[in-house]
Amino acid sequence: MASKEQDVRLQILNSLLDSTHRDVGRTINTHREMISQDPLFYGHLAVWAMENTDIRDHKEVFTASLLLSEFPEHREAGYVLLQSFPPYQVVKIKNHVKKIFKKNPPRIMKSAVKSYLKGFELNDSRFDGAAASRQKKSLIDLYASFRLKPGAFQNEDTKVEIDGEECMVTRAQAILFEDQPPQNSKPYQVKLLSTIDDPVEQAREIVKHKIPYTTAVGAIKNMTPTVLAALINQMTDQEVLVNLGALKKRGALNNKDLKDLVDKKLAKVKKSKKVDVMKAAKAAETAGVDKELAEQLSDISDTQLKAKGRISMSTALIIDKSSSMSQAIDIGKRLGSMISAIAESDFYCWVFDNVATQIKVKSNKLADWEKALKMVRAGGCTSCGAPLWQMVERGQHVEQIVMITDQGENRPPYFKAALDHWKDKFGSLPRIVLVNVGGYNSRTLETRCRNSEVDYETFDIPATSDYYSLPNIIPLLTKRGRLELLDEIMQTELPTREEFEKRTVRLIK
Repeated sequence: MASKEQDVRLQILNSLLDSTHRDVGRTINTHREMISQDPLFYGHLAVWAMENTDIRDHKEVFTASLLLSEFPEHREAGYVLLQSFPPYQVVKIKNHVKKIFKKNPPRIMKSAVKSYLKGFELNDSRFDGAAASRQKKSLIDLYASFRLKPGAFQNEDTKVEIDGEECMVTRAQAILFEDQPPQNSKPYQVKLLSTIDDPVEQAREIVKHKIPYTTAVGAIKNMTPTVLAALINQMTDQEVLVNLGALKKRGALNNKDLKDLVDKKLAKVKKSKKVDVMKAAKAAETAGVDKELAEQLSDISDTQLKAKGRISMSTALIIDKSSSMSQAIDIGKRLGSMISAIAESDFYCWVFDNVATQIKVKSNKLADWEKALKMVRAGGCTSCGAPLWQMVERGQHVEQIVMITDQGENRPPYFKAALDHWKDKFGSLPRIVLVNVGGYNSRTLETRCRNSEVDYETFDIPATSDYYSLPNIIPLLTKRGRLELLDEIMQTELPTREEFEKRTVRLIK
């Protein structure tokens, strides 16, 4: 039977597959238990997750938890990790500490936020970019919540009028709290932009002052092609994907010149490391783009997935299509698309109820996987051994099997009998990765694997998951076992404040 320590590690890894959508409270107990029972592992996992997972909520909770830890090494790491978030997420980390963990922000968090705001103030371009966008409220929140004086790290003052009298205040104070930005600031240029009617002049100001799309949209009433061209050029990698639907509504995708600009931006996005893996696929879904653009977005998603690693082991994806397993089929389409994009060896796909059927898909595009599985409907009894038995009969030997199921079975061949048949035929057993879905979750197959001394892993997918978290399973599938993954996590070093400050000083110089 698995030890309690192993169970907690499994829970924390499972939690990374949960798209919490800001409801982070349901994962807090797992974090508390993990940091209590295995603080050494937890610290390394938190740092590893920053580079290897995609769900922002989890990264915020890890950082908040580290800042509250009793261990100075954790607190130091939390201090450094906080520096990498945009302002709105730093506010969320602060709120998690107060509302979810029910704690007051510790002193080290105030020091971390002070260092964070110092980094903004010493870089006018960075500060102005945040202050001219939706991040302004978050910056104000941070100064106010931690009782920090805006402009404490600047020598530059600016003249403003307060209650009819002229006085000198710091640049940060003027921009954030007095709403009287100096003329050399981006917030001032955004205000000026709202007073300009000429599209050519608007475009010139957008390019000259690098005004971002989301900021300019609120300042400009008439979005002409000239203005759209300037804004598309200013977009970040993530903004291009997130705003494809908005660009389409504004006619940008129907204008050849603008469409060419979008295509060029997407070509750069393909190489970017700053976009979420599932954003491209989701963009194609929600924006309702044409076939050519949808394929381009699919290529971006594939490239992003490949950057996470390759699956060198021969692999089979087995999807339970018995009664109430609609979620398994839906997840199977997405996992099939992802696995096939990074598989370097044999890859097979089977669906089963009380009988098994092989599904052959010639591409890794989600649209093709949806087409291949469109007539697969949930229903019937369950024989978890049927696909394994069929694979043995066809000589389809693989090193790992990914099975999406609720682990229930009520018809032969049963899972245990199929494993025995597999071992008799091939001489060894594959690694089993159980992706648990549905409300039943009997854990029967886990018991069978344990009793047969089969190398197995389990991941639980909540019924509410929107599949943004599915790429987080990829790091496991690219390893030859959980031990290899755990070793990679433990080899991830915890950053220190001293190292961070040395790097910061070099950057300032």
